[in-house]
Amino acid sequence: MSQVRHHSPLLSTCASHSDTFLLDTIIDDSKPSNASASIVCSTSQTGVLTKPDRAIDGIFGFGYQGLSVITQISSQGIAPDAFSHCLVRNGGGGGILVLGQIIEPTMVYTPLIQSQL
Repeated sequence: MSQVRHHSPLLSTCASHSDTFLLDTIIDDSKPSNASASIVCSTSQTGVLTKPDRAIDGIFGFGYQGLSVITQISSQGIAPDAFSHCLVRNGGGGGILVLGQIIEPTMVYTPLIQSQL
C-alpha cells in the first residue's frame, strides 16, 4: 500500500496560478521516493465549471479527469484512484486527508458515486 503526504509551502502562497505540488511517498515502509502532481490554485471558482477538464474545484483540485490531483498520482502508480477525508467530531475544524486507500478493518466510510454528466 502506498501512503502519500505533502511537503510544500505552495498552498500558503497560492493565488490563481499553476504550479507543481511535490509529494513524498512511502511504499511498504521502504525508503521514501518522490513524485509530483501539477495543480491549479485559485482564490475563487471562476471559469468553465461545467467542463471537468478545465474546472477548478477548490484550492487543491479534486475535480474529474486529468487535472485532478488524485488522477495524476494514480496514473503514476503511486496510490489508488481514491481519497479519504476524515473530519474531527468536535466541530473545531481539522481532520486528516489521505490520498490513496486506507486499509483499516474498523474504518467506516461512505463511497462517493460519480455523477452521470
